Amino acid sequence: MKDEAIPELLTSVLRRHFNVNGFERDWVETLHSELNWSGEPERAQLFRQQLATAILHNTITPEQYEELTEEDFDTQAELKQWLRDVWKKLYGNEDIT
Repeated sequence: MKDEAIPELLTSVLRRHFNVNGFERDWVETLHSELNWSGEPERAQLFRQQLATAILHNTITPEQYEELTEEDFDTQAELKQWLRDVWKKLYGNEDIT
């Protein structure tokens, strides 16, 4: 794990869309709409890259994730599995790499 700051876009998305007290049923659609807003077309690709990096390189610790979302994961492996599940909901079976 790296001891670096989480990228701003990923931080913002996690706070807004993954907080346990505000998790929406239509979060996939809402997030896609936000990321694909025509005013900033590169946002969707940037988020995708940041999420992939977080999954592949464990750049978010369970403590950091809990601070952003109030969701508690006991281990890095549990958080990684959750982030992989998020990836699958957003991007289907597309490779993370």
